Amino acid sequence: MTRSKRMLLRRTHPQDISAILEMERHPDNERFVHQWEPEEHMAAVRSERHLHIVIENLSGRPIGYMIAAGFQPESDEMELIRLVVGEKGKGYGKEALKLIMGLVFRELNKKRLWLDVRASNERARNLYVSVGFYEEPARQRTVGGDLEEALLAMTIGEAEYFGKHAR
Repeated sequence: MTRSKRMLLRRTHPQDISAILEMERHPDNERFVHQWEPEEHMAAVRSERHLHIVIENLSGRPIGYMIAAGFQPESDEMELIRLVVGEKGKGYGKEALKLIMGLVFRELNKKRLWLDVRASNERARNLYVSVGFYEEPARQRTVGGDLEEALLAMTIGEAEYFGKHAR
């Protein structure tokens, strides 16, 4: 699909689901990532509305995944539902996010990319800001029963993307 010097983004295959679930359930990720069952991932893989992508290193090992909604041609925006990287601190998340943004704005010609991030996930918030996203007002939602978790909506438009990533 698209690649950099260290990684490749490609569509998810059914045989990728076990690696995806392992990354999703890893202690570094589980408190920030809504846990899906394998069937939910497969539904997103098969959906025409979703883009379910594996991020792999150039030797073919999955190092992350992402899910976006709004893939259909009539939509002018996409929601980044999930970006999970298995190995932290190596710059994979930032590099993958830049590839995803290039795909969204340059190849799919969308006007806006947005996401919800847990307010407590400072690492992710800093990552999104570093590539040009900005925060919108916070709102509350119930996560896991009685627990209230603040979510921040973050967005980047095509003007901000092309202004920051003109190359």
